[in-house]
Amino acid sequence: MSSDDPFASPQAGLEPEASTDPADEAKRRLMLRTETAVRAVGLTYFMLGATVTAVAAGELAQFKVSGGLINGLLRLAAGVLVILIGYGLRRLSPAARWPAIAASTFGLLQFPLGTAYHLYVLILLLTPKGRTVLSRDHAALIDRTSTLRHPPMSWRVAAVFLLLLAYLGYSVVERVKAPLRRLPVTEQATPG
Repeated sequence: MSSDDPFASPQAGLEPEASTDPADEAKRRLMLRTETAVRAVGLTYFMLGATVTAVAAGELAQFKVSGGLINGLLRLAAGVLVILIGYGLRRLSPAARWPAIAASTFGLLQFPLGTAYHLYVLILLLTPKGRTVLSRDHAALIDRTSTLRHPPMSWRVAAVFLLLLAYLGYSVVERVKAPLRRLPVTEQATPG
């Protein structure tokens, strides 16, 4: 084609993308499902932290903190901390691994759904694949193989995500209903 042709396709001058090492791609493909699972856990931590923070902030704003001001501030701080852990897990940051393990250890006390979910998180983060995904070497591997995409979410991850979402909804409803149970019931006068 001639450069004078007004109907010619524009030439952007883009060079072909640099090829990656097949060994790096193979290593990364082995870890893609674990990466997806850790990122899903990060999303649920982020949502849980946002819920706790919103509830604590609402109670503090209305001065209706059960347990006092210190308890409300501690809940607010815990919510922000869980948001930060979730953000770190979403980014596959190595610094988020041990705080997530500590938070999941405390989460085991939230019987029954919290126990099951946090047991899953602990197994995920303490296995060799979980350690590898949240390592500095793996972060460099992700940079070298940035063209690889994550597989779609598996039914197991989706089920855990939905269970956690149901648990969050139940917790928020119970949290809102608890103060209403303490309100005195006024008796209505019967017509006489």
